[in-house]
Amino acid sequence: MAVPVGVLAMRSSSTAPGLNMSMPDGVIVVPILADFLQYRSGQRRKRNIDPAILPPLNRTFMFVADLKGIARCLILCCSLLLIPLQAADWVIEPVDPGGIGRYSSLRIDNDGNAHVSYVVGEQLRYGFWDHVQKKWFTMPVDSSADFCSLALDSKQRPHISYADFGTVSGCRLKYAHWDGSRWKREAIPLTSDVIGYYTSIALDATDKPSISFYEYRGPKGSDFVLRLRLVSWTGNYWEVRTVDGTTSSGKFNSMAIDPQGQLRLAYANVNAMNAGT
Repeated sequence: MAVPVGVLAMRSSSTAPGLNMSMPDGVIVVPILADFLQYRSGQRRKRNIDPAILPPLNRTFMFVADLKGIARCLILCCSLLLIPLQAADWVIEPVDPGGIGRYSSLRIDNDGNAHVSYVVGEQLRYGFWDHVQKKWFTMPVDSSADFCSLALDSKQRPHISYADFGTVSGCRLKYAHWDGSRWKREAIPLTSDVIGYYTSIALDATDKPSISFYEYRGPKGSDFVLRLRLVSWTGNYWEVRTVDGTTSSGKFNSMAIDPQGQLRLAYANVNAMNAGT
């Protein structure tokens, strides 16, 4: 049976039992195995689940762990949820009860407001939590989207990268940002035949975006498939580069900019059909 898989990072002084990952001090990353997952007597038990598999989700699954390392699995079926970590427990609240939220990306601005992008069905949506009103506001951004990634600029305005839904010929990489009064959207001009699934966005010190993406299929007539690429806005045009041209590179990519302004990328090299190594 296909099983959704994901991860949740939380800060704790304890170590999750059965976890075998190298992480910074105080950070644990726990796989979410939605079919079956329990921690008992320090042992992780799972049933016929490949942690690399990530099929389309038909439910929203989130994992909750308390500060003593005791874990429990919550199956949340009908809405996107935000779970902020407080002193001793998680507080769970709905963001958008109107649909099943997938591929969420969250940022907190300098005023303590929350910004989240996510996909409901094929629609890209955006949620804003006002820290004064203690209330969520949501809106559509685009009618076709798959994975998405969100960043905030120096004015605390959201910028979102995303790919068209699916992997048919013509699926494009897209970019949307809020200019203070409305969303501005564009399809980034690329020669790629299909841009699919994974993308990540980061902004430099002058708010210029760079977007990493998974090129599912390169220009028509070429042999380029399944590679990690990057576009950066120069102020006049989008500059495109290949980060890793090795076939099957680029899944699960995540990008950040360090204090020196250098881009840093984490990603996987996996088989396209089953996400196996």
